[in-house]
Amino acid sequence: TSMGVLLRDNVWYFSSTSVMHRHLRSRALGPLAGDVFILVNTVCTSRALCVETDGSITRLRKNNTLVNIFVVKKVMSSKRYFDNPYEDYRPSDAVLDQNSDALNTQLKDNFLKEYSKLLTHFEANVGQNIDSNDYSVYTGSTGYALLYLHLFHVLLLAFENLFREDNQNECNSSLNTLKSMVKYCTDIGSDTPDELLYGRSGFLYSLLYVRKFVPTSHQFIEDKDIRAVVDAIIKSGQRSAQKENMSAKCPLMYYWYKSPYLGAAHGYIGIMALLLEAKSYLTDEELNKCVKPTIDFILSLRLSSGNFPSGLDDMSDVLVHWCHGSPGAVHIFALAYEVFKEERYLTAAKDCCEVVWKRGLLVKGYGLCHGTAGNGYAFLRMYQLTKEEKYVLRAVRFDKALPYIQPVIKRLRLKRRDISFLLGDSGVLSIASVIHHLKGNQNECNSSLNTLKSMVKYCTDIGSDTPDELLYGRSGFLYSLLYVRKFVPTSHQIIEDKDIRAVVDAIIKSGQRSAQKDNMSAKCPLMYYWHKSAYLGAAHGYIGIMALLLEAKSYLTDDELNKCVKPTIDFILSLRLSSGNFPSGLDDMSDVLVHWCHGSPGTVHMFALAYQVFKDDKYLTAAKDCCELVWKRGLLVKGYGLCHGTAGNGYAFLRMYQLTKEEKYVLRAVKFGQWCCDYGKHGCRTADRPFSMFEGLAGTLYYLTDLLRPKNSRFPAYQLTN
Repeated sequence: TSMGVLLRDNVWYFSSTSVMHRHLRSRALGPLAGDVFILVNTVCTSRALCVETDGSITRLRKNNTLVNIFVVKKVMSSKRYFDNPYEDYRPSDAVLDQNSDALNTQLKDNFLKEYSKLLTHFEANVGQNIDSNDYSVYTGSTGYALLYLHLFHVLLLAFENLFREDNQNECNSSLNTLKSMVKYCTDIGSDTPDELLYGRSGFLYSLLYVRKFVPTSHQFIEDKDIRAVVDAIIKSGQRSAQKENMSAKCPLMYYWYKSPYLGAAHGYIGIMALLLEAKSYLTDEELNKCVKPTIDFILSLRLSSGNFPSGLDDMSDVLVHWCHGSPGAVHIFALAYEVFKEERYLTAAKDCCEVVWKRGLLVKGYGLCHGTAGNGYAFLRMYQLTKEEKYVLRAVRFDKALPYIQPVIKRLRLKRRDISFLLGDSGVLSIASVIHHLKGNQNECNSSLNTLKSMVKYCTDIGSDTPDELLYGRSGFLYSLLYVRKFVPTSHQIIEDKDIRAVVDAIIKSGQRSAQKDNMSAKCPLMYYWHKSAYLGAAHGYIGIMALLLEAKSYLTDDELNKCVKPTIDFILSLRLSSGNFPSGLDDMSDVLVHWCHGSPGTVHMFALAYQVFKDDKYLTAAKDCCELVWKRGLLVKGYGLCHGTAGNGYAFLRMYQLTKEEKYVLRAVKFGQWCCDYGKHGCRTADRPFSMFEGLAGTLYYLTDLLRPKNSRFPAYQLTN
């Protein structure tokens, strides 16, 4: 039943929470205190129910049915959003930089401070919140891969923009500021440390980095600047060695908080590595009588296991991290072999790799500093040095231990119903193919693409129970095919036009069959169902399906576009509610949800595409009207995520900016971003998967990253055109 059933006085039965909520909205007086509610097939809490219970919720199972029984005390507020506290755009607001599509410098700097805090929180906690049984994009490990892949692409965009002629002034300003910091390193009598994380070696890396990647940097960062920093590191080490009467044995000695650390992060290994990177700025005497003997001293401290201790005052054999132990030592010995051409350094590097192979999959997590990713780099460095394939294979296997980098492809189920990008196997395969492409691993890339191609057959039988919607169905699989065709240049050799056309054809024919069955062809040529309900929203309904068909417009015929897709979009537009919102489905016309998954936010993307394809102003007007509603009701109580949170709603504004170039939409997106930067401070519901891509912090970070480049932003797993 679509409403509650009164079993007897004050005792109500509901088949789902949505039915119960519909009942609450329909009763003018609301439930009376003392009403008994019986709710089945739902694991629920009082917060999710939007009622305050009188006592605890009793749960029992009968005939495989979960039954919840509770007494209502009062109805909690059913308001799904926070009142928007922000001022809207004024013509005097300067949101974007005059010379680019990026945020203005002051706004960007303030934003990045808060963004970095969230990213640090994510990094610190994600390793403990990974479900090994969930490798989906939506809530699982592949979503983390998508976030890191996105961060990589955004860095490339920023780097590309650095060399735009009209942005050279900003580049020069940064270089001048960097140069001004040299003076902080040259006073060896100060308390400035020499190590990598906080000290002179870390600053030396900055100078070498810009000299390598900014062709014009030598005009600002001169050789004498780099030499001054190198000189300070050498003299500081000599002074400490002399003080300890160790000059003959170890000409350079260094301390971090009065301890002689050895590791790459705080100790000798990291400092020696940077001096070797800067070898052209050292004299032959410094190289051969200071750096080389110090490296030999480090080598003499190797433990019987092949590992290296954390410091001279801690010779325990515990840590196998980049920051402490063999992984970081690989890099210094590789450099030493390249510089001094002595086989013993190559042997030492290989021995370190054996320790990493045995003990490098760390319980501590997946990061670079003291996690599996940092250890994996040891193998990549050895491959560069030796060209031995075994080190590449070891690095890839370490990648597979990283849930957010490379999921284990062998675990894929490849079942008929697991086809979509967000919650199926095609998302894992698509992202894996892009990662392998970026790493230059063409064989693995092709393997993923071939497996993806093999799934096309699961989509073409319209007589099957395969759905058409985005989260689980054909539209989600269509996104996977379009995604790899966009981001893997060689993918067309495997994912052919005919494959994409076959999926498009199945989506069209499935919709036509349902419309004919319901005698709706004249009014709505394409109709779709998810669990027997005609949903409208982007996640499960018409809006998401139409958006993907428009993304794939070059694979549709003119008749399909103009006589199927366009009239269906017009039918959706006719369902707009008086508030400007869109209902969740044809069987639920309530005006409650303003989410990407249900309501106006996801609709903006479809109307934007419709305007670009059909050039009809009514679609542009509809998209703008949706954005007005999102501005009013888009700061969601449900959280900060993409699917049903504030970040997902913010993408509506970014899409409208791309369409109209009106700066007010960027400002609105930024305001939603500022709200997200106060993550956890508004009393929002905690997501079931709080660090995931579509429910949690990973998706929020994805959105905040896109704010840095509004013109290039894309809603993940939904938008390809911008």
